[in-house]
Amino acid sequence: MASAYVLGIDLGTSGARALVVDRQGAIVAQAFAPLPAPAVVGAGGREQDANLWWQAAASAVREALARLSAAGGQPRDVGAACVDATSGTIVPVDARCAPLGPGLMYNDGRAGAQARDLNAAARAHGEGEGCNASYASAKILWLREHAPAIGIAAARFLHQTDFVNARLLGATHAVDVATDESSALKTGYDIVARRWAGSLAVAGIDVGQLPPVVPGGSTLGAIGAAFAADTGLPPDCRVVAGMTDGTAAAVASGAAAIGDGNTTIGTTLVWKLVAAGPVVDPQGRLYCHRHPGGAFLPGGAGNAGGEGIAHQVLGGDPAPGAALDRLAAALADAPPRDCSPIRCRAPVSASPSSTRASPVSPIRARAPGSSATARRSKASPASSAGATRSLPGSARRPTAPSGRPASARATRAGCSCAPTSSAARCAAPCTPNPASAPRWSRR
Repeated sequence: MASAYVLGIDLGTSGARALVVDRQGAIVAQAFAPLPAPAVVGAGGREQDANLWWQAAASAVREALARLSAAGGQPRDVGAACVDATSGTIVPVDARCAPLGPGLMYNDGRAGAQARDLNAAARAHGEGEGCNASYASAKILWLREHAPAIGIAAARFLHQTDFVNARLLGATHAVDVATDESSALKTGYDIVARRWAGSLAVAGIDVGQLPPVVPGGSTLGAIGAAFAADTGLPPDCRVVAGMTDGTAAAVASGAAAIGDGNTTIGTTLVWKLVAAGPVVDPQGRLYCHRHPGGAFLPGGAGNAGGEGIAHQVLGGDPAPGAALDRLAAALADAPPRDCSPIRCRAPVSASPSSTRASPVSPIRARAPGSSATARRSKASPASSAGATRSLPGSARRPTAPSGRPASARATRAGCSCAPTSSAARCAAPCTPNPASAPRWSRR
């Protein structure tokens, strides 16, 4: 008999959310477990105890399954579990999957010099560049140079998704833990050749410390016996490889056809577009995931998300919900601006020739100044965190919490550039305030 439900686990900046979804896609039960803010370490460091990721995820799963039971469902009818998490977050582990130090968060910015070294190695090796300090590959190289007792001794570097999957599986050997293609992207995974980039070894990264890579949707194994007994999940419940949170939001919103777009506003803002081929941006402002349906997902991230709104707009407002309602009403009443400068800037399918192109033919991003360019920047300090010992750097200080993410939306349009979507209505250029930008993003 086919299982009645699937379990989704989203590990975000502010906490972990678990959803139980039926075969029709309806949410039957859900729960959220908060995470404290990451430690701010030195000039741009963001660290978090990886054990907190699992504690939050497990807590949310237990509560969601309890609510499923209260609603008349049965945890034993859950057939599969899948995890998404932040992109570029990495943790070094020993041979038994125990953390050797804190996780380095997606917005840890200490690895700028290492990113430049990786880009130089990529150029010398004839591969595309675009790595920056937020990439897990740069963080790994930073650890090998600044904390060799951890960076060189690590049996594996696991992404946030991998660490939670290892706990779900009950894995006690790091070599048994695989990662997904989406999580692997910012660690130096070649999404076209589907292998770790050859330039990683040239730059000084031991590829043997990286997990094997499988496509999203692959079965990683069965749920661990201990967690199954603890939660009531069946012993044959599959753990399925997921993806990064931004990619998951794009897929879950229904963006599947070439030209479909998605914008997700959480602590940060992430946008993605479904494309027929990979998009290459030599300046690293855009990056490109694989869509599980076979296409590609170029996109980027910015610091104009929920945290930016809370800090810049709401400030110390005691009633932020009412303030956001007023802001939304003001934006809804404003007339849309002319989007003619971007209506014909389709990244992939603006012409018949581009839609017929081989899916492995890279598409070059436009030069600076073009209306199709995008600024790539992660948000400043995240709102999830843990008590963990710090890596090299000065004393930590706490970050301010931020609000919960807003929902994602997919846009379908008659042409691939989606001129009717809300994300494409304003063609006026933005002038960022350098003083308010995260220190590490001004590289």
